[in-house]
Amino acid sequence: MLWYFAGLTAAALVLLFNNPLSRINRWAAGFLGIAGLGGLAFVLKDWAASPFGPGEAGDPYGTASGEGNLPLQAIRTAASALELLNQLGTPYACAVFAAVYSGLFSRRTENRMAAGLLLPAGLTAAFTAYSPELVIPYGLLLAWAGPAYLFSCLVLFLAYRRERHPGRRRSRLVTFLIMAPTLLLILALINIGRTLDPAFDFFPWISLAVGYSFAAAAVCLFLYGVLGVKLRFVRDPWDSTMKAVASGTAIVNHTIKNEIAKISLSTDNLQPLAGPEAEESLRIIRRSADHMLAMVTRMHGQMQETVLVEEPCRLTGLLEEALEPFGPLFGACGIRVERRYLADVTVCCDHVHLREALGNLLRNAAEAMKKGGVLTVELECTRRWVRLTIRDTGPGIPRDALPYVFEPFYTTKGQGENFGLGLAYSYNVIRKSGGSLKLDSPPGGGTTADILLPARKIVKPEEGVADKERETPERGR
Repeated sequence: MLWYFAGLTAAALVLLFNNPLSRINRWAAGFLGIAGLGGLAFVLKDWAASPFGPGEAGDPYGTASGEGNLPLQAIRTAASALELLNQLGTPYACAVFAAVYSGLFSRRTENRMAAGLLLPAGLTAAFTAYSPELVIPYGLLLAWAGPAYLFSCLVLFLAYRRERHPGRRRSRLVTFLIMAPTLLLILALINIGRTLDPAFDFFPWISLAVGYSFAAAAVCLFLYGVLGVKLRFVRDPWDSTMKAVASGTAIVNHTIKNEIAKISLSTDNLQPLAGPEAEESLRIIRRSADHMLAMVTRMHGQMQETVLVEEPCRLTGLLEEALEPFGPLFGACGIRVERRYLADVTVCCDHVHLREALGNLLRNAAEAMKKGGVLTVELECTRRWVRLTIRDTGPGIPRDALPYVFEPFYTTKGQGENFGLGLAYSYNVIRKSGGSLKLDSPPGGGTTADILLPARKIVKPEEGVADKERETPERGR
């Protein structure tokens, strides 16, 4: 069973280190790591009862000779603790991972689910007998672990059925096929089997189920990738997509600029020869050409490779700089701005690019509230993260559009000056800064943009600003 523990732990570490900022990867790593503890518990029990262990031959698990044998007692205690954590933690982490991975629930619902499942797990631990041997109430465990496993299979299947993007749909199918058969076997062999017969030896059968999952995952890692991991650690096709798009748009931009230059030059040549009745038409042509040139230049600028020049930057000052240019727009739209700065930190970042990224998020929020609303800007700091949040009270983003908002040229707005590049640019800047950007739009309306920067980016934390909350409606007038 050592391979069982080592394999699941290795898979958990690969997922965690591949993208530690992803909630999906963190919960997947937690699920796999806790599931692997069952193998380690089995190994410790076997070792304690073996001739090479601290127990005595013919005394399985040291039940008779354990008293007074401190090494044996320590191993038995460790094995029991690992077994209990495995039995209670596996269905818990599995259900929360499935909910987070599916994308069918809001962040608030996911958090409530994670908190709510702690109650039955705690009750099961409370009714567990710990001495002289670990006796888990498998009937009580089955009462909530069974629904948790069935729920996991169901939401993984629904996530696959509801996905419309071909690549993501295939990825969700792969995840479902890897996990669902093993989860159902775990439910049947461990939870139901141990409820009917507490002495039932399920590990040989579970090993086969886990072996199937490993084999399926290995094949899919070669062909498609699983949870953003592909063999050779291909993390995300986003960079290559952006490079391909940038290459294509560079050619188009060059061609369009040349044609605009011809139009502008011809307009200038005709200006002295035109009569009064043609001057207005020439001015319209000139304005249109200038407008097209500005749009092409802007598009070209947003598609360039982002090179960060990081230096210490105070985030409260950066937020104020990003907000300042939008004052007239907020006033015209009747938008009230609320600032909630619960921390005042200086981080190492690229001032110019991060300000532009924040500006894109603020512009999107303002455009979503053309009839007025409240724009909330929050800054807080925890032990691990610096969080910047921009929240609006607009109509929100359609649920089926959320998976695509960071793709270049994808936009939920009308045509015009919106190229669908602002969020792609912001995502790229924040990702290259070592952070993550997530958009959430609950069914009730409004959109929340969460930026997480790792705490290691903090250069000089400022004290005495905690619990500071300001509301400045005058900027929205």
